[in-house]
Amino acid sequence: MVACSKIQNIFLRLLDYLIVCTFISPLVIYYWQGTWMLMDFYILPGSILDSALLSTGLGVIFSHFILGTQGWMVEKLSIYNKVYLQIAWKICIYLISLSTISFWRGVWMLMDMFAGVTLTVFLVSHGMAFIFLTATRTTSSIVFCPGYLLKDQTTSPSTSFNFDAIPLINCIKNKSIQIFISHFVTVFIISTAIVCYWRGTWNLAIYVANMSVGTGLYTCVATTSFGYVVSLFCFIINQPLERKLTGNSLSWPYLIKAFLEHVFVYVLGFAAVNVWSGLWCLGDHFFIIPGQENNHLSALLRHCISFLALHLAQGTINLVGAPAGCRTHGRNTLEGLFMGTYFIFSGPNMTGKRIEVSSRSTETKENGNENNKTQTEPNMNDGDSNATRTDPDVIGNENKATYTELNLIGNENNTTHIEPKINDSDSNALALNSNENNTAHIEPNLNDSESNVTHTEGKMAETDVTDGERNAVKENEDAEHDVTGNEDNAIDTATEPKDIDNDINSYDN
Repeated sequence: MVACSKIQNIFLRLLDYLIVCTFISPLVIYYWQGTWMLMDFYILPGSILDSALLSTGLGVIFSHFILGTQGWMVEKLSIYNKVYLQIAWKICIYLISLSTISFWRGVWMLMDMFAGVTLTVFLVSHGMAFIFLTATRTTSSIVFCPGYLLKDQTTSPSTSFNFDAIPLINCIKNKSIQIFISHFVTVFIISTAIVCYWRGTWNLAIYVANMSVGTGLYTCVATTSFGYVVSLFCFIINQPLERKLTGNSLSWPYLIKAFLEHVFVYVLGFAAVNVWSGLWCLGDHFFIIPGQENNHLSALLRHCISFLALHLAQGTINLVGAPAGCRTHGRNTLEGLFMGTYFIFSGPNMTGKRIEVSSRSTETKENGNENNKTQTEPNMNDGDSNATRTDPDVIGNENKATYTELNLIGNENNTTHIEPKINDSDSNALALNSNENNTAHIEPNLNDSESNVTHTEGKMAETDVTDGERNAVKENEDAEHDVTGNEDNAIDTATEPKDIDNDINSYDN
C-alpha cells in the first residue's frame, strides 16, 4: 500500500507539471498579454505618461477597494445560495485580475520612462528588489506559473488575498488603522518591488538570450526552454528538499533553512520570468491575425478564450497576483518551498511540528524530559478483563499518541482467571486487592516462583501461608476449616508478596 501510494503521488505530481507547463501557464500568460494589449489600445493611447498614470491609479484604487470590501461582500453573499456565492467569487477574481494587470502595466511603463532601459538599471532593479522582498519576508510573491499553481477548488470565497507584510503593524492597537497600513504596504511598497524585480529580470533574460542565440524567434525559444528546464529541476528537488528542511531529524538553525529556502525561491522565480518572457514573445510572433490593424481582435480573443478555458479548468485563481496579495514567510512554515498542486492539495509543511502515531504493546518509554501520563482503568466484566490505557506522552516537539489495551481473559497473556463457585448459597471468593485504590493489579507473566493461583471446586481447604512462600490449594480436598472474623480479608499480590498475614480466612455459611 505504501509503495502504491508513493507511485500514485509521483504520477499525480508528473501530471501536475505537465498540466501547468502545457495548459495553465500558457493560458495565464496569454490572458495577461491580451488584457495588456487591450489597455494599450483603450487607456489614453495618445499619451504614454497619462496612460501609465491612469493605469496605475486604476489598479491601486480597485485593488484597495476589493481588499477592503472583500470580507464584507463574502459575509453578505454567504446568506444566499451557494451558486450565487461562487458566481460572485468568479466575478471578484476577474475584477482583481484586471486591477492587477492594470497596476503592473502602469508601474512598468513609469519605470521605463524614468529609470531607463540600460543593463545597469536592469541589474540594480533585479538585485535591490529581491533584497528588499527578502527583508520584508515576501520573496515567494515573485513566483507565478509554472513555479506556483493552485486550483479554484482548493480556495474558497472566504479566502483573503491580502496578508500582513510587516509584523510591526501588529503593535498598532486600532484595528482599522492596522488594516489600512497593511493594505497600503501591500499595494504600494511590496507590489512595486515585485514589479521592479520582474522588469529587471525580464530584460536581463532577453539580453542574455540575445547575446547567446541572436534576436527574434531564437530568443523566444531559448528563454522558454531555459525557464522550463530550470522549473523542472526545481520541481524534482522540491519535495525531497522540503521534507529534509521541515523534518525533525535535521537540527539546522532556522537561518540556514531560510537561506536555502530563499535560494530555491530565487532560482524558481528566475525560471518563471524566463518562461513568461519566452511565451509572451512567441505570442507576438504567432498569434497575429492578418489584416487587423493594431490587432484588436487578436488581443480580445486571447483575453476571452484564456479566461473561459481557465474557468472550465478551475484555474482562474492563478491570474491573481500583487497588489491583490502577497505570500509571506515565517518560522513555522517554509512557504517558498511550496509550489502548489493541481490534483492533490497540501499546504506547506510545518517545521518541527510533525505528528507521529505509534503503537506499543505494554510499556511506555521514559526519555529525558518526557511527560508521561499513565491512567489505569479497570474494566471489570464479571472479573473477565482488565484494561490499561496510556495517554499521549509529549516527547520534545513530537506528539506521540499510544493507546494500549490488554484483555486478560482466561489463558490470555498467561494470566489465571479466578471465578468463585457457588454451592448451596455458599460463596467462596478470593479477592486480590492492591493497597492503592482497591484496584487489582495483575501482571501478564507469573512465574512458578511467584504467585500461583488455582481454580478449585467445592469447598476451600485450609491454606498455610508464610512470609516466603504460598502453596496452592489441593483440588477436591474434603477438609473443613473454621470461619473466624467478621470481614473479608484481601491479599495484596504483585510480582512479590509484601507483609502477608499467616492465615487466609474465608467464610463458610
